[in-house]
Amino acid sequence: MTTHQESFAAILNAIAGSRLTEYEKRSHTETIHFLDASLHGSCIEQATLDTMMSVTKAQREVGQKAGLLMAKLFGTDKLKPWDEQASMPPLAGGEGQTYSFDEGIAIIREAFAGVDQEMAEFVDLMVENQWIDAAPQPNKRLGAYCTKFATSRTPLVFMTWGGSMSDVLTLAHELGHAFHNWVMRDMPIMQTKYPMTLAETASIFAENVVRDALMEKAQSEQDKLTMFWEEAQAALALLVNIPVRYEFEKAFYEQRPNGEFTADQFKA
Repeated sequence: MTTHQESFAAILNAIAGSRLTEYEKRSHTETIHFLDASLHGSCIEQATLDTMMSVTKAQREVGQKAGLLMAKLFGTDKLKPWDEQASMPPLAGGEGQTYSFDEGIAIIREAFAGVDQEMAEFVDLMVENQWIDAAPQPNKRLGAYCTKFATSRTPLVFMTWGGSMSDVLTLAHELGHAFHNWVMRDMPIMQTKYPMTLAETASIFAENVVRDALMEKAQSEQDKLTMFWEEAQAALALLVNIPVRYEFEKAFYEQRPNGEFTADQFKA
């Protein structure tokens, strides 16, 4: 952990320092805050961000409890960073359930149909036109995202299917982005630009539609625990991981004008 600490400290100092210098030089008529660019890009105000972060902080204990429960299933007292996105360990004497890509599509389609038939038919359209690149391939990068062609407005989803419940929810999330793009396909291109705050609203809505449907259908103890595991991961990420990283970076940018941080200061 300490081998490259000086390099990482130098990188963080340089990135923050260059940004703060630019903001200072651009502050001709009024001071540019280091959060202004992000707030503008997200189309939200500082008060909105502050309220959201204060609410997550008030509920941090929920996320911490979720992390402790996950650690307990791993047979340890403390959850390690690389365990946060790991699949739930199978119950004693059992095996974790896996899903084929077709099974995942069927789950998502059925859940979407419970909201709107057009959403369900859109899933068929994505599959029939091979607009989902999910097949595992050698050297294929990790992650998942949705994009589109500007002229044809064709939405495309990229991911690597591994067969886990997390993969089912990830695909639902990305199809939420894709459907969002699809319903705007006849609008002028300049009217289809939107901030990530709105983009993630569409995708998380689609993901939650599938979460709720799966929770209602869960019969076995393994199925129920798998869904609770997904909820615990979300609670840990949204109530602890992301807010804490925000607080760290905010504190760093507030103090960076006073000078560069040492590696030990970053770890303090």
